[in-house]
Amino acid sequence: MEWLGAVYNLRKRHRTDGFGAGESDRILRNGRDHRGRGRSRFERLPASGASLHHVVESAEHLPKGLSLASSGALSGTPSQAGGALFTAKVTDTSGASASSIFAITIAPQNLTITTVSPFPNGIAGSDYPARVLTATGGNAPYTFRILGALPAGLTLSASQIGGIPTATGAFSFTVTVIDSSSPPLRASAQFPLTIQPSHPDLILSQASLAFSLNQITLDGSTIPLNTTLGQTSVGIGGLPAPLFYVGPGQINAQVPFELTAGKPYQVIVSANGAMSTPSPIQLTSDAPGIFQYPAGQVIAQHLSDYSVITETSPAKPGEYIVFYLAGMGLTNPTVTSGNASPSTTALLDAAALTLNGAPVPILYAGLTPTAVGLYQVDFQVPANAPNGDLPLVLTQTGGLTTSTILTVHN
Repeated sequence: MEWLGAVYNLRKRHRTDGFGAGESDRILRNGRDHRGRGRSRFERLPASGASLHHVVESAEHLPKGLSLASSGALSGTPSQAGGALFTAKVTDTSGASASSIFAITIAPQNLTITTVSPFPNGIAGSDYPARVLTATGGNAPYTFRILGALPAGLTLSASQIGGIPTATGAFSFTVTVIDSSSPPLRASAQFPLTIQPSHPDLILSQASLAFSLNQITLDGSTIPLNTTLGQTSVGIGGLPAPLFYVGPGQINAQVPFELTAGKPYQVIVSANGAMSTPSPIQLTSDAPGIFQYPAGQVIAQHLSDYSVITETSPAKPGEYIVFYLAGMGLTNPTVTSGNASPSTTALLDAAALTLNGAPVPILYAGLTPTAVGLYQVDFQVPANAPNGDLPLVLTQTGGLTTSTILTVHN
């Protein structure tokens, strides 16, 4: 009878009586099929002598996944490679019985590296998101080794390749996996990897906006914000970024609060199944940006009625106003990326404000309640402020400054 899959050696090792005399130590079956464990199998244990009808009563210590029917049929899908002994007992119609010990060997499936090739491109000086090496077949656990040289700055730790690459160029290396069989099985695969030079032309902070390209227009209308709109997503430093807007030529995404300031990261955009080349960014603790009109005037409101400040409805000396920003960094309490802001937060990097060159006390600086990633600054226009378009400058302790124009008139 043909087996359907697994490699095995089945041999009768011992019998307890003379039932079927003369067959001691006879090889019952010695089949080999290199597809190994995980495949369905069938074999019938023979019995002879005495009455013609036999019933297999029991089988103890069968390998996991196999079973023995009363007809003597041994079948199933073995799930564990290795050798095992099991005992089978057979009884004929006259009541005579015999039991024997059988040895069976289940060979492992072929060992194969399943890690996808090639590796994604990296950026010199930026964190390379850890790539996990994977394999199937053989007997776990696996040990991975590198033949050849990884790009400088990258290392193999257990089954992960990661680090901060320091050299640019096209590289190739070989990964070898070794299983726990005795003797061990081995498999190898070659992987290309390109490290690109760094061009850190973007400086962002937590909750800043990132941008790329798509051909549809979608708005994030639910809170918490989704990290995928349509078939578009943005990864920053290996974390999914909450999306505000996806449209032709622009994506607005929140830089995750969970990233660590002071480190370089990569931005990768995925759209319609395709992925962009990683773009490097340098993450700072704060990088404030005031929302303003194209002509440079601040987008602000009168706190008295929340109407918008314009040339025809300017700010007045002594009144309270509010303007809005992005990129002011972490707050206390912390807020999870994509979630609405609480009623009150305090900036970890304090802010200072000047109007027309003179310091102005800040009444509130923090996240805007119920909004996602939006900051606001409330202050009182000095009573002695002159009429005109006055420079409004905000600086945070991280060292970055942003400026705009506030129209003031009595």
